[in-house]
Amino acid sequence: MYGAKSRVILEGNLFQPSRDLRLGRRFTFQQDNDPKHTAKPTLKGFKWKHLNVLSWPSQSPDFNPIENLWYDLKIAVYQRNSSNLKELEQFCLEEWAKIPVATCAKLLETYLKRLVAEATIELIFAAFATTASASTSLIMQLLRHPAVLEKLREELRTRGILHNGCMCEGELGLDTIVSLKYLDCVIKEVLRLFTPVSGGYRTALQTFELDGVQIPKGWSVMYSIRDTHDTSAVFKDVDAFDPDRFSEERCEDKEGRFHYLPFGGGIRSCLGKQLATLFLRILAIELASTSRFELATRNFPRVVTVPVVHPVDGLKVKFYGLDSNQNEISSDLLADIKTEELLGAEV
Repeated sequence: MYGAKSRVILEGNLFQPSRDLRLGRRFTFQQDNDPKHTAKPTLKGFKWKHLNVLSWPSQSPDFNPIENLWYDLKIAVYQRNSSNLKELEQFCLEEWAKIPVATCAKLLETYLKRLVAEATIELIFAAFATTASASTSLIMQLLRHPAVLEKLREELRTRGILHNGCMCEGELGLDTIVSLKYLDCVIKEVLRLFTPVSGGYRTALQTFELDGVQIPKGWSVMYSIRDTHDTSAVFKDVDAFDPDRFSEERCEDKEGRFHYLPFGGGIRSCLGKQLATLFLRILAIELASTSRFELATRNFPRVVTVPVVHPVDGLKVKFYGLDSNQNEISSDLLADIKTEELLGAEV
């Protein structure tokens, strides 16, 4: 189907019915971004009719119930093997009439649950590269700054999470994790210096002027997160890794809006920021309490920023397990422990 044909369909099934119902312009129309829907003849018709058209967000689930019904209809009609258009039309009408009302009701009832499931899966997969980037940067900075790692361990000891060199069972709840002030400072500083994503895009909703430059309505504007962090006047000694800049005594990020925005800013900030920071907090706690680690190469690798911040050829690290006295567990003992765990495991 092409744009002109789509416009003919709209004339018979949208414009004329709206006139018959005397709706005037008191309704809003929405359709997906199929090429025939966004073709020039179609858009020209919308403009000529002064129709209110609601934009279709990427991967919008709004028509999910309808799409499910269309899928069921296509399968049923295909199995009947129509031989001509008239027969195809007849089969479509018959199979459509056979779809139970209960099927439609169930699609609507489960809509919210399916929407949450889809959003959760998208959140997990979309965050993979960025979370891997931030995790690598965290490990690299802890390797570069052993005093920071030791201060983090001291906070864990003070809060009773790390006792006699081992993590205390039952002490690591969500409330405890988010209350660790220095840990929060470390994560914030990692994300300030090594923000995984360099920037983001916004669409100008109206024409405005910025530093003498006019930005027309509808233009896409890119903002740089990395440059914002590097040039912001609120941060002192911007190139230094200094978690204490986020401490309650200094609070360098509280001196203005949008100076610190590793997850973007405004109402369109990253949906997964809470999940990402929680993951980084747990990783830091595990690194500080259960292992000793060192760089496995002579020098630290070169870091590049595209498509996300990452070390060239990866970051090679040696990890050593620690016993309850913070002594290294030999590789042979580790192997024995793993073997014992496997032999005693219940399946």
